[in-house]
Amino acid sequence: MAAGETSGDLYLAHVARALRALHPEIRLVGIAGPQGRAAGVEAWARQEDLAVMGFTEVVRHLPRLFRLADTLERRAQEEGVDLFLPIDYPGFNVRLGARLRRHGIRVLDFIPPKTWSWGSWRSKRLRNSVDRCAVIFPFEVDHYGAFGVDAEFVGHPLVDAHAAALSQPEIPREGLLIAPGSRRQELARLMPVLAEGVRRLRDALGEPFEVRVSKAPGVDPQWLDALVSDGARLVEGELFTELRRSRFALVCSGTATVEAALSRTPHVIVYRTGGLSYAIARRLAHVEHIGMANIVLGRRAFPELLQSDLSASAIAREAADPFLEGSEARECQLSACDALTTALGEPGCFRRVAELASALLWDPKAAV
Repeated sequence: MAAGETSGDLYLAHVARALRALHPEIRLVGIAGPQGRAAGVEAWARQEDLAVMGFTEVVRHLPRLFRLADTLERRAQEEGVDLFLPIDYPGFNVRLGARLRRHGIRVLDFIPPKTWSWGSWRSKRLRNSVDRCAVIFPFEVDHYGAFGVDAEFVGHPLVDAHAAALSQPEIPREGLLIAPGSRRQELARLMPVLAEGVRRLRDALGEPFEVRVSKAPGVDPQWLDALVSDGARLVEGELFTELRRSRFALVCSGTATVEAALSRTPHVIVYRTGGLSYAIARRLAHVEHIGMANIVLGRRAFPELLQSDLSASAIAREAADPFLEGSEARECQLSACDALTTALGEPGCFRRVAELASALLWDPKAAV
């Protein structure tokens, strides 16, 4: 098993426990972080040592990553590994999967590279690197299948993560929640326009409402001063819980947009990064939307305000109607939230991954 990021280590731990429930005698080894190690995965390398981000940082660490891949390949052969189960982190895992597969080791990739978003050429490489893929969005089955990759939809991890909350009845909602993300440079670009946007939204609605700002782990509260000094209250609880108690949200693009839809919170997606970075990303991207819920639904169900389209007046314009209880715009968004929840499947994602792994390990028809 191999995870290169904190979220991947969490998923690794869940899959590890599901595998042990099916096969208590199984030996699990690989690249694991604190949660994976606590779940009984023998760490041949630590996930924390792979957590590098950004082009220049990745380049600087390439020699070390190459050496690690060599070590894992050699040890997998020596100790008779039967299955490689990489979780996300495609830059490292896809290459390692190809190398291990040449030695007859089966490969089940959980959360393979998002070639539907950009880099479709990587799908051909993926075909030679895996036996099967466990995917978390339903449309991915056809996408990878078009490249000859055997993919199965297992459901989305967030449905499992929030299963208890999703089974509970709705709770009273009030106020506006802002989930601006955690990257300092993006926060610097977002804060002033969000603060002014909230002021204009108050003017447009003609009523007071509470504003809360979700502070992500590791974020310096000073980075959020533009909102806090304007009367917003910092909250540090679980984002999903804060979303469920909010009437409306402004959400920075990313996983939080899926959580907003799952929590049935009408919202507007906001994003602003450096001009050059955005231009490069748009040139490489093959999707019409940036919000994951919009991508899954195949339509602009939730407004997206990106780059030059993000302004205080646009925030007030797009948020005013869906903020109001009973409005047509709000009901349309709530319907889209329900459609996304249905599309992401029932809880049991990690168990399904474990069952796919079990089939590859013990089904003779699954031989490479």
